[in-house]
Amino acid sequence: MRLLTAAAIAAFSLAALPAHALVIDDFNDGTSFNVVPGNPGPTNVASVSAIGGSRTMFVEATSSDGTTLASTGSTLDHGQTTQGPGSSSVTWDANGVGLGGIDLTDGGAATQVRITVLSIDVGNVDLALEVTDTGAQMSTLALTGLNVGTFGFDFASFVGTADLTAVDSIKLIIAAGTNSDVSLDLVETNRRVSEPGMLALAGAGLIGGAIVTRRRRQ
Repeated sequence: MRLLTAAAIAAFSLAALPAHALVIDDFNDGTSFNVVPGNPGPTNVASVSAIGGSRTMFVEATSSDGTTLASTGSTLDHGQTTQGPGSSSVTWDANGVGLGGIDLTDGGAATQVRITVLSIDVGNVDLALEVTDTGAQMSTLALTGLNVGTFGFDFASFVGTADLTAVDSIKLIIAAGTNSDVSLDLVETNRRVSEPGMLALAGAGLIGGAIVTRRRRQ
């Protein structure tokens, strides 16, 4: 019994260790800001939720009242009216200073960028992520097949020459058709269970097996 107790404590202590993740933006900073065709930006907004401490927002519309891009305090919302299609972007580069060579891969522990979609007009909205490194090399990742939910895209799917271990800026590009919208909740790298976490899961399995064996013997 003492052995089982000790093993359980060790396993759950290891499980408490954090998994690897890098939040690019969760838009949950309690502020509300939007850009529109009459004032398309680029406009920089300070944010504790964004990597680099700010996000730069910009819209490119085909009509005077066709496109809006809003950070509402918990989501990022792009909207098109019946006036036509349009596009927008959010750039994370510490307001032009640069991110200083951030390693998106976390030393190899992260392998994907993940995005959480709250709502989307499927088939009418395209998203892409553009990364520039400290040497001004660029790579682009098409975020395809989106629907409501959280989706992961492998770093290996990036097209270009940017060094993902030395990133200076990250840009999200949204293109939407007439009368189409998208609402995003989170952009981050993936959370991969760390080695201690895997050991914890294995330990929990051994504990369960030992308990079952003990009960059978009784």
